Amino acid sequence: MCLDSLIPATYWMNTSQDTIIEDIINKNKRTVLPYLELLTRGAALQTRLNPHSVFKSLKDAGSLSDLWSLMFYSGYLTLEKQSPDGRVYWLKSPNHELNNYYREITERMIPSGML
Repeated sequence: MCLDSLIPATYWMNTSQDTIIEDIINKNKRTVLPYLELLTRGAALQTRLNPHSVFKSLKDAGSLSDLWSLMFYSGYLTLEKQSPDGRVYWLKSPNHELNNYYREITERMIPSGML
């Protein structure tokens, strides 16, 4: 078998459901879409993190800070840098697989009239 003919495939994105994340994104679609577009281009988003987010409040209120915190603490975002005082973080997609995930969400929002 020639290694040149092997093409890596997406693996772990299809092993779970991202219901909480997608629900929050849908509740905040107008606000979230520009950030998702940043992530698909490999750019970082600037935010504060909330290590005390509660899952119920995430689903009910769905604040952007809580969304980015959930995504950071669960591996959907990675730290690029933080401010000297440690209060502001720049987060980006950790890999190509997640860039594709953010692109898919963005594409579903735009053509389906969700905006």
